[in-house]
Amino acid sequence: MQKIAKYISRSLLLIAGVMFLMVLFTDIPFSPMYIWLFLAPSLIIKEFMDMPAKGKSRIYSMVYIAAIFLVFGMAVLEFIIG
Repeated sequence: MQKIAKYISRSLLLIAGVMFLMVLFTDIPFSPMYIWLFLAPSLIIKEFMDMPAKGKSRIYSMVYIAAIFLVFGMAVLEFIIG
């Protein structure tokens, strides 16, 4: 399961990187917020895999996941509206 999650996380990160390069080097009208549609799930999966069992670091991980999930929600909203 860890290998599959790592593969999915890296794949989503690669897609986000390609989209970022596309925004930089082309004139296609494209919202940079769409990059977060792939980057946020990649970061959330990575943080879940690295989350410790106990302690203050776990609280930090939960806050980090909540913040990234909020950004992901804004990206989805931008995708639906825009």
